[in-house]
Amino acid sequence: MKITILVVFSCLIIGITPIIILSSTTFSSNDRQNGFLRTFQTDTVFLRDKIDLKFSRYYLAGFTSDYIYLGNYQTPSHLLEIDHQLIDSNHYRLNYPKDIGFVWDYAKLTIDSPFIYMNEGVTGTNLQGDLTGLNMGVSMKNGLSFTEAVPISPSTVFIKSIDEDLNRNILAKNTKNSAFLQKETDILEKQVDGIFCTDGRLSYDKKTAQLIYLYYYRNQFICMDTNLNISYRGHTIDTNNLAKINVATIGSEKSTTMSSPPLLVNDRSCTYNNLIYIQSALLADNQEPDEFYQNATIDTYSLEDGKYLYSFYIPINKGEKLQEFQIIDDTIILLSNTNFLYIYQLGLSSYLQSPDKNTDVNEIKTL
Repeated sequence: MKITILVVFSCLIIGITPIIILSSTTFSSNDRQNGFLRTFQTDTVFLRDKIDLKFSRYYLAGFTSDYIYLGNYQTPSHLLEIDHQLIDSNHYRLNYPKDIGFVWDYAKLTIDSPFIYMNEGVTGTNLQGDLTGLNMGVSMKNGLSFTEAVPISPSTVFIKSIDEDLNRNILAKNTKNSAFLQKETDILEKQVDGIFCTDGRLSYDKKTAQLIYLYYYRNQFICMDTNLNISYRGHTIDTNNLAKINVATIGSEKSTTMSSPPLLVNDRSCTYNNLIYIQSALLADNQEPDEFYQNATIDTYSLEDGKYLYSFYIPINKGEKLQEFQIIDDTIILLSNTNFLYIYQLGLSSYLQSPDKNTDVNEIKTL
């Protein structure tokens, strides 16, 4: 079973599973009509600025109104701070306890200013520090391995884990100075195997204090309060309510794997101010294939009731893929697989009022 967990870790916690699957399945799943329509807003997304990060393995760790924070899987002690104009940047080195015993390949930073969180899923360890001192100390460690962690305060972190007895993904709440770990085994509903079929992304919307779990392989997201009570189960606008995956067991390793490429429904996502933005992997019947493949299609839903609101495109350069994105008001922060960080402006009126509208977007900034 430990082999199974490590296999899933390598696919999920680094976040590369959707990228690999997308490249191998999108074309076949979109060669036919998918039975739904999108409503596109008339405002356009404009590229405001971009910067070459020069090094790979960066990921979005957090943001404030002034700065973007990036961690790096290859150098977990490195924290990059860069302003929204992509002009000023600072490199910080985080200090960790010498005897921490981390599996560093599975460690990931989250910045919620002024707090810094580091979560490592193999040993089930949560560290905490702040942007002033940059000193990280053990905050929580209960021995429960996890594939994803979402800290929402210095005292609370939510995790996705594999229950070895049930052989399925579960959600749990870990509270500092509490001997009780709240496990919820029935939130993620098994359709096929319980692990791959329930795979998805856990996120948190600070404005509404809601947790959101978005399935990768079915048209559903779950909104919960901070006690893991389900508020509602929302649905994306496509028609794939069942995960279309096939799994096989490798007897010699006592592990489970996908036996054929799955149908990816929801790719990447982010939440902000009572909205969830979902990059869909499926072509709508009223979309042109060329437009779909040359852009990232983002569907927007209200977190109040799960209602679909509208869709829009984020332009993607040829040969690039959207690795991560975050929307803050009318600003889109996008990290590509080519180590570029892009800043887009959402809406023509916002773009014309922006002090950066005269920026030469063909100029490539570097750190």
